Amino acid sequence: QAAMGAVCLLAEKHTQEVVSALLRVSLPCDSHVSQLWEALGRAKKPVSLRVLAELLGCLYFASSSEPQLFQTSRALCIIFSNKECLVPMGAFYVSVLIFLIIHLHYLVSFPEVVYGWEDRFQTSSFVSCTVEALKAVMKREKYSLMQSVSLAGAWDLLSMPETYLEGVLLLARAILKHHRSLDFAVFTKVAPLLHHGDDKQKLTAMALFTGLLSTESTYVTLKKQYILGHLKNWHVDPRPAVRWLALLGLGNVALHLQKKTEVRALLNDVLETFNDPDEKVILMAFEAATKIVNCHKQKDHLDTEFVKIAGQLHPFLADERHKISCAAAKLLGDLLRALSGKHKSFMQEQVLNSMVPLLLNLQQQHPDVIKSCADTLQECKALLGWTLNDKSESWDSICEHLAEWYPERLWSFLHQAQEYLRSPCASSRRAASIFIG
Repeated sequence: QAAMGAVCLLAEKHTQEVVSALLRVSLPCDSHVSQLWEALGRAKKPVSLRVLAELLGCLYFASSSEPQLFQTSRALCIIFSNKECLVPMGAFYVSVLIFLIIHLHYLVSFPEVVYGWEDRFQTSSFVSCTVEALKAVMKREKYSLMQSVSLAGAWDLLSMPETYLEGVLLLARAILKHHRSLDFAVFTKVAPLLHHGDDKQKLTAMALFTGLLSTESTYVTLKKQYILGHLKNWHVDPRPAVRWLALLGLGNVALHLQKKTEVRALLNDVLETFNDPDEKVILMAFEAATKIVNCHKQKDHLDTEFVKIAGQLHPFLADERHKISCAAAKLLGDLLRALSGKHKSFMQEQVLNSMVPLLLNLQQQHPDVIKSCADTLQECKALLGWTLNDKSESWDSICEHLAEWYPERLWSFLHQAQEYLRSPCASSRRAASIFIG
């Protein structure tokens, strides 16, 4: 007790020196140091605030390879997990959240084992520690984000390098849903990082920036040209993760645009990414297009664009990547539902070009592909004016209808099926053989 009191007294005048000294000896097994951090968290308000500021400074200014980063997260976890901790959050709340989230990005990017200390410590233990610190910070708020079902699965996503950005986006959604007053505060903290941060800081800031764009209040407060300028620059970035985030942001911006020219321009930016070399980016492009389509369905001012999108989806319906073919089929179904009555005749050509891949995909091994294609086939039949609406209608019956209603297109249907005979997928080759026969 005497030692803890002495450390708190020292911290009043020499905060930086005390924090630095404790970080140098903060080994995971040192319970005495843990008690000292708890004491600093219970210290007088000016002291605890200065300690918090120093720890945040360590997260922000330390090199990404310094052991200090690991120890700082542990210190914050100890302080915030202690119910007796008197550190008032207030204006610090958003800063602590963002710094911890960025700190996680550094940690998940490290190799599994960190060398150079007396012992070897698993990086995963520090990741877990930082996640616990983040949870502890969130629990301290009156309207705790921890109660949000929106966070389900976020912690696992944040703990892996492959899914870290998806975890950040889940956090952004939880903030929007349960803590709307924080959205602009987060923007003001991440905006400087978009320009001056290192790669990990910028990526995390981009994820928060794009994830929060779905709120109208934030979109209105920030200048539209500022938002679109960033997104269009990121849209052509050589890094797939940045292009993926740009498309997510464009999809969120689409929720707020009303002018026809702006929506068309945004849609064209999204369409350019359909042929991206990265599968994840293509899937996000489909998702962004879906948002635009659903926001403007049954409005004839975009029908021409909807027909254009349907035409671009043809090769993706036959794509060997099941996630791509599934998403393409879903988007086509959304386009058909969104089309106004005036332009349905223009869509018929695209529907007929899509019938063969949709039919052959019904023989796939992936249930999600089968379902999306079956649902879209129903929309196709409705647009073509077929009276048979039974989803259980046999594959043979649909083939017979194609042959009976469109005899002039038989060679075109057969040519499409022949392409599937060269597929590496056995089920696709078998389906094509049956169709041709």
